[in-house]
Amino acid sequence: MADIKDLEDVEVNFDGITYAKGASVLRQLAAWVGEDQFFAGVAEYFRKHHHSNTTLKDLLVELEETSGRDLSGWSQVWLEKAGITTLRPAIEVDSNDDIAAFAVLQEVPAEWPTQRPHRLGIGGYDVVVDDTGVTRLERSMYVEIDVSGERTDVSEPGR
Repeated sequence: MADIKDLEDVEVNFDGITYAKGASVLRQLAAWVGEDQFFAGVAEYFRKHHHSNTTLKDLLVELEETSGRDLSGWSQVWLEKAGITTLRPAIEVDSNDDIAAFAVLQEVPAEWPTQRPHRLGIGGYDVVVDDTGVTRLERSMYVEIDVSGERTDVSEPGR
C-alpha cells in the first residue's frame, strides 16, 4: 500500500496493475465474507459514511459485523504483503479411477513467502452424452472451502 497524500500521488501510484489487483482482491474479499454479507456490509459502510472521509478500517468493521469474520489478518496478508500464491489441486484416485483424496496446495515464491487465506468453490464435473448425442459437462459435486496454509484437505466434496 502506498500513502496517497494528494492527486499527484494518485497519478503516480495507480495504473492497470493496481486496478486489476484491486478488483481481484475485492472479489476474494466478497468470497471470503460471503457475497450477501459483503453487499450488506458495503451498504452499511456507505450509509454510515455518506459525505465523509473514511479509512480501510471503517469498511472492514462493517464487513466484520455482517460476516462475523475477523478481517485484520486477511487485510494484512492481502493488502500489505507483496507476491502471489499459486493454488493447485492434489488428486489421488483409487483402482476404479474414483477420487480417493483431494486437497488444494498453496505454493508461494521464495522471495515473497506469504500464505494467504482463500475462499474457493470447487466443482466436479461428469462428461454426459444426451439422447441426441451431444456431449456436455454436468456438475456432479460442489463444495466451498477456506484454503489456508500449504495444504488444505477437502474431506467431503458435496454432491
